[in-house]
Amino acid sequence: MTTTCYPSDSLLKPAIGFSLVLLVWLCVTTFQLPFVVFGITLLAVLILQVADNSLGSWFLILASLHAVWSYLSVSMPGGSSSTANNASFFALEAFQVYLVGITAMLVGYGLSSKPRIFWHAIALDYKRFDRWTLTLAIIGSLLMAYVLTEIGFVQMLLTGTFSRYFGEEQVGVNYSLYQSLLRRALAILVIACPLLFLRWQQTRSKMLLLSAVISLLFMLSTVRRGPIFTALVSLVLSNAVAGKHRRLIAIALISFVAAFFILQAVLITVDTNSDGALASTAYVLRSATSEVNDLAWVLSEWDRHWYMGATWLAAIWPLPATVSSFKNTYVLTLVTKDMVGLSREFESGGLRISMFGEAYLNFGYAAVVGLGLLFGLLVRKVNGLVDWAKSQGPLILFPIMFLYLAGLYQFYLSGTGTLMDSLSSFLLLAIIYRISMHKGQRFYG
Repeated sequence: MTTTCYPSDSLLKPAIGFSLVLLVWLCVTTFQLPFVVFGITLLAVLILQVADNSLGSWFLILASLHAVWSYLSVSMPGGSSSTANNASFFALEAFQVYLVGITAMLVGYGLSSKPRIFWHAIALDYKRFDRWTLTLAIIGSLLMAYVLTEIGFVQMLLTGTFSRYFGEEQVGVNYSLYQSLLRRALAILVIACPLLFLRWQQTRSKMLLLSAVISLLFMLSTVRRGPIFTALVSLVLSNAVAGKHRRLIAIALISFVAAFFILQAVLITVDTNSDGALASTAYVLRSATSEVNDLAWVLSEWDRHWYMGATWLAAIWPLPATVSSFKNTYVLTLVTKDMVGLSREFESGGLRISMFGEAYLNFGYAAVVGLGLLFGLLVRKVNGLVDWAKSQGPLILFPIMFLYLAGLYQFYLSGTGTLMDSLSSFLLLAIIYRISMHKGQRFYG
């Protein structure tokens, strides 16, 4: 009797995926189809290979969609580019950097395994926790109030001259000091505000609610989209994953993402160079997917001199840029401004070239692949932390969600440009939770 052997399921899916990608690649090369067709197919196949309905796989799906749409928003008819010449060439080169990095990230995620974490349940001293959280909220709010008063925030609003990246022209020679203080205050408020709301959910304390609302207003006054998004979405995800109404919140988040891409598709038809409120609004909203455009602009002006890790080292350099010539030269936000010829006083936090764009400037495709593999492995490992923390409730899950979004989302989009702010916030979180734990308690062992 002859036994017929079939490939196992673990080999069948990769074999089908590899065959499909190879077929599309042959079609692209033979019929001279756009390279993006191959890129989209490759990402789609890899996503199907690793999808496991975890927070990590949803992050990878969104990263892939974002990269593809960011490229299409530049290359499609109606798209706009900051690149002065050969826009399509540099946009394609930027997309290739993203494609290599995200492919490596998906492979790293697929090859790694989710850890099983058996830590003890965390018991907090809530009085101590509330006391320290309120103290931080007061410090952050007072610091923010000082900065807003010194820069003439109310007058700027009344005259329509307020900018989230105010410069010397608006506030004088002390603008660097005020920007630094504002960032420190924001790093405090992005953790204090969500924690106060989470504690209010548990206690219904009017004092906690009032403090949370005041912190939220000061946080929103900065109009810094990345940190505000990280804080509020971490709060929502903490309730979605560990709290009640999970399905309702999940539907709301998916609907928000779908509406975002639909809106971006509509805005691609708007000429942002024209005058009017619609053009201004379209310009601001389309900047949410400007990563390929920003990287293309940088690549078009780059002299192909490798930075050899200097931007990474500058991000963790302990001295501020005002006293350290090394940090002042190589910190990523200033590197991108200098490269494209923007004034350092220009009202911007630099160009968003993503962690893969920064890796490419430092060591080329080798760094892009290595960072992608490591990042995919990290995403998979953090999934294990989420599984452990979601049984502890939203308050314990919040630091993990914040790590996910500040450490993954912001670093993915901005590279090391926001690294120190994210590390400062997470360090404060770790300190609050550690000093609020009951004495003698350990996470594990």
